[in-house]
Amino acid sequence: MDKLNEIPSETLAGGQAQTRLQAFQRDYTDLAGTAADIQQSNDFVAVAKSYGERAAVLVQNPPHSADIWQRAEEQWQEALKALEKVPENSPSYVEAQSLRGQYLDYKSDIEARRRQEEQAVATIQEVRQTIPRLIDQAEAGAVRGVRSQLQQVIQNLETVPNNTTVSAEAQQLYAQATAKLNELNQAAN
Repeated sequence: MDKLNEIPSETLAGGQAQTRLQAFQRDYTDLAGTAADIQQSNDFVAVAKSYGERAAVLVQNPPHSADIWQRAEEQWQEALKALEKVPENSPSYVEAQSLRGQYLDYKSDIEARRRQEEQAVATIQEVRQTIPRLIDQAEAGAVRGVRSQLQQVIQNLETVPNNTTVSAEAQQLYAQATAKLNELNQAAN
C-alpha cells in the first residue's frame, strides 16, 4: 500500500494506483474488523470458561451451605451470559453453543443442590423447634399426642439427604426421636 501511495496521482498509473489503494484499504479495514470480531468472540468463550472453572472449584468437596451453592449458580449464570454474546456468524459460535448446553446442565444441577440444602436446613430448624415442645408435652403426660408428633418428626428427618451440611445432625436427631418413640410405645403397652 505504501508503494501505491508513492505513485503520483496526476499520472494514469497514479489514478489506477489510487483506485487499487482505496480497494486495498477497504479490504484491509474489513479484514481487521473481522479479526477483531473473531478475537472478541474468542474472548467471550474464554471468559465463560473462566466463570465455569470458578464455579466448579467452589463446589468441590461437598456438602456446602446454600450460600456456596448460590455463588456457584451465579458463576454459571455469568458464564452463560458471556456465551450469549458470541454472534451466530462467529467461528466460535458452535463451541459457545456446546458449552452453553453443558453449562445449563451444570447450573441446573447446582440449583437443585442449593434447593436441597435449603430444604434440609429448614427441616432441621423445624425439628429443633418441635423437640422442646414435645419434651414439655411428654412431661405433662400427653403421650398419645407426643407419639404421633414424634412419628411426624421422624418422617421429616427421613427426607434430609445424606449429602447436606445438616445430614449428620439429622441422623442423630432421627436416632434420638426413634428411641424416644420406642420408649413411649413400650410405656403405653
